[in-house]
Amino acid sequence: MVRTIDRMVRDGLVTRVPDPGTVGSAASTSPIAARSLRDELVQKAVAVNEANLARLNQSEGRTLHRLLAKLLEPR
Repeated sequence: MVRTIDRMVRDGLVTRVPDPGTVGSAASTSPIAARSLRDELVQKAVAVNEANLARLNQSEGRTLHRLLAKLLEPR
C-alpha cells in the first residue's frame, strides 16, 4: 500500500500531511489532480463495462443487473 501511495504522491494525486494521531503521515487527496483524471477514467470504465456486457445476451444482462442491484441493497 505504501508504494501505491508513494506513486500517487509522485503523480500529484495526493499529498502527505502530518496526522497527530499516528507516528507517520496520512495521505490527503488533491481534488484538482483527481478531477483531471476523472473524465478519462470514467470513459475507460464505461468502455470496459460495455465490452463485458456485450458478451452477454439480453436475458443474461438483465440477470446480472438484477443480481448486482441485490448486492447493493442495504441489509
